[in-house]
Amino acid sequence: MRTRLSRIFLTLAIIAATPGLCDPAPPPGAADIRAFHECQNTEVRKLDDGRRAEDLVAKDLAAHCQKAYEAMSAALLRMFGKPAWMSNYDSSVAAVQANRNGKLVP
Repeated sequence: MRTRLSRIFLTLAIIAATPGLCDPAPPPGAADIRAFHECQNTEVRKLDDGRRAEDLVAKDLAAHCQKAYEAMSAALLRMFGKPAWMSNYDSSVAAVQANRNGKLVP
């Protein structure tokens, strides 16, 4: 009887602890990553008219989203213990190319 009660209490304790283990909130830093993504996507549409050279648009985009990139890079470092693998400029070039090819992810 005593072992049965202890098993019941153990089961109830596990069930009670489960919601605490499953946090539906996004991880810390996810907002910084999203802010950088949104900065690039909205600003590349404003800055790129298709007439300027790709590298010049990318430089302007990188300068405009620099603070968001720094926050995103710090968030990645905190989350994974590694720095961002792509520079702000390289990411901006990719955003300009995607915009010009019509493949920019919203």
